[in-house]
This record gives sequence, C-alpha cells and structure tokens, in this order.
Amino acid sequence: MAKTPETTIDTLDMGDLCLLTLTNRHLRGQVTRVFPGGVKQKEQIDVLLNGLAGYSVVEVPMGKLRMMIAAIGVIIVLGGWGLYAALGKIFDFSVVTPIVATVIGAAAIFFSRKINDQAAFELNVMGGKFSIPLKLHQVEMVRAFINKIQNAKIAYDEDND
Repeated sequence: MAKTPETTIDTLDMGDLCLLTLTNRHLRGQVTRVFPGGVKQKEQIDVLLNGLAGYSVVEVPMGKLRMMIAAIGVIIVLGGWGLYAALGKIFDFSVVTPIVATVIGAAAIFFSRKINDQAAFELNVMGGKFSIPLKLHQVEMVRAFINKIQNAKIAYDEDND
C-alpha cells in the first residue's frame, strides 16, 4: 500500500512565541520557552504525530485575586479613616493619616482591576513539556488548532495500524 504524501493541515503562528505547522504526519516548528525571570529560549520541534503525548489550553482565572486585592484596598481605606475617627483626638493624629490610607487603598483597588486572567498552551512532546503563554484573544485560535491536531493524530493512527 502506498503512503499518502505529506500535506500541510494548518499553521499556528503566534509571533515570537510559537510557529507550528501541522501536517498529516508531523508537528514541526519553533517554540519559545519562557523561564522564570523572563529568560527565553527557542527550541525546534519536529515530531511524528504519535510522539505527541498531550496538548491542552490551561486557563487560570484571576478573579479571586482581583477581589482579594480590592478588598484589601477597601480595608486600608476604612482602617485609615476608622483609626483617625477612633484615636485621632487621643493621639493627635492629623488628617494626613486617613488621606494617605485612602490613596494607598485606592491604588490597590485600581491595580486590582489591571490583573488579567491568564492562559497557556501546554504541549507535551515525547516527555518534553512546553508551556506557551497566551493572550486571551488567542485561546479560541489555539483550541481550534488542538482540534486539528486531534483529528490528524486519529487519522495518522488509523493509517499506521
């Protein structure tokens, strides 16, 4: 039986972080590993589809952290004003104390709004694990690519049984 020629199914282009080409036999391309401290290392991937051990999109919701930081900001503001109201006359606190607490608490609340949910494309290639950070608008594109990998892997396994 003659083997079918290798054909390209799809390409996942995520700029500097990832450029992967899926064929009916291989997953090839370049992935940038991001290590703690911001160190980046580019690595080449060229693996037969049966060498892919796992692939998924991992999402980390940051909503609880946002709420916790905002709550801490509110506690700082209320604590500053409460301290001034309760002990301001006794210890001769100036009005600067609650104003500073208000500024610090408002900054915490403001920065809590800047914390975004996080996502990563996890790829396990023959024991080597790659975690590619994603922007939230890339998640659906990567999920569609993963579906194509699954379909190609099923077809590859059926052809090579």
